Amino acid sequence: MADEKRKSAVKFGDAPDIKFIFPRDSGAILLAEKYRLADKSEVFRKLFGSSSGGQEHGEQISITDISYEMFRIMIRHIYNKVVEISEQNFLEILYASRKYFVETLTYMVIKFVMKFINEENLAKYFESIDKFQIKMLNDHMKKVCKASPLTIIKSLTCSEAHKRILEIILESSDLPCSEFELYSAIVKMLKSERGNGILSNEDLQKKLGKLVYLIRFPTMSIKELILCGKKPSLLTSQQIVDLLLWVQENTYSNSLQFFSNVPRKSSNKSSPKDRC
Repeated sequence: MADEKRKSAVKFGDAPDIKFIFPRDSGAILLAEKYRLADKSEVFRKLFGSSSGGQEHGEQISITDISYEMFRIMIRHIYNKVVEISEQNFLEILYASRKYFVETLTYMVIKFVMKFINEENLAKYFESIDKFQIKMLNDHMKKVCKASPLTIIKSLTCSEAHKRILEIILESSDLPCSEFELYSAIVKMLKSERGNGILSNEDLQKKLGKLVYLIRFPTMSIKELILCGKKPSLLTSQQIVDLLLWVQENTYSNSLQFFSNVPRKSSNKSSPKDRC
């Protein structure tokens, strides 16, 4: 019954002259007016042709990469009808609006995402949002990372996408936590990946890789560095000794060359929300 209903064409406008068919949605059909779509989108304008409006492509266009429901939402927006953007559909709508250059709908999704994404769900949606490479959204996600780094780190894994989030956090010059709190949160996250298994220093170091050099160990206290040497550690025994000599006596050694000794601006100011 649902399939029969869906096959009946949904019509937009008084004189629709273009048919969209959705093979993956039981052959659902959507009818619309070329001039309305072309007026809103350069992609539709080129698709329909400059003069005859689609003779090149025929009067029917098959849509296989966007669901009927999401395409219908986009067309509703083009016809100035109210559309609802939600957690369940915003990524698909964003894909559709970006593909067809419906910029007003893209901006609606951007506004939704900037209200929706926070420290609790950023890890879940980061990769899907990041692939669109929209600066406003990426800047917002960076802002969330800087505001609540410890909360976010708790929800990370060792996936490449999550390592990118960690990199964003570690590259920040201003964080609301101490360097040792940052280190402790990262070690806890890496250890949780192994579960109850025994984890060696080498295992931990391999998991984090070169990101370890973004932790500003030279800005820690002697007491904190001693705790950093507790196994499993992200540092080698030689690095621990060299770091202690640096903090105690400003003795430089080659093993420190990739670490920054510049304190983060708010490195000693933990917000209550983001404390371990």
